[in-house]
Amino acid sequence: MGKPVVAIIGGSGFIGCSIASHMASTGRYEVRIADIRPPREIARHISYVECDIREPGDVEEVIKGADVVVNTAIIQIPAINEQKELAYEVNILGTINLCEAVHHEPSVKGLILAGTWHVFGDVGLKGLVDEGFGFRPDKVEPQARLYALHKVGQEVIVRIFDEMSDKIFGVIRQGTTIGEGMPRKT
Repeated sequence: MGKPVVAIIGGSGFIGCSIASHMASTGRYEVRIADIRPPREIARHISYVECDIREPGDVEEVIKGADVVVNTAIIQIPAINEQKELAYEVNILGTINLCEAVHHEPSVKGLILAGTWHVFGDVGLKGLVDEGFGFRPDKVEPQARLYALHKVGQEVIVRIFDEMSDKIFGVIRQGTTIGEGMPRKT
């Protein structure tokens, strides 16, 4: 039996490439980046497949044979505020397309969404922040409001599929991640 296959959707961005590089460096996984554009650099032992998350057929094709899918696809700040319809198509409809495909593809055991702490807001935080704290996407800086709403939407979609599917759908929330190669004004 070969190595488990990990398909990273939206994998050409900073987070996706970082996850892909780390997983490939362990030598334990076959890593596939799927995105509308290729990554700037691609590490050894990582393959790239063109995929538009807005197109269900593209998504279905790219996850065939994968064991797990990681969704890092997001139109983020500042583009999310400048191209609102595109952001909705990628972030919300794309997440639905991906969850549907994972739900129906026999080889895939589950999906992990790259989430963010922004769903809790960053204004007026005090005390313990856990699941009971709740979503507060309106309690963010104005330029991050639509981003936080979209991330909440993605999480809700993933959680709905976790409830109705026999597969595992989960979210891993990250703190603010800034690095070289990220879009300006992120």
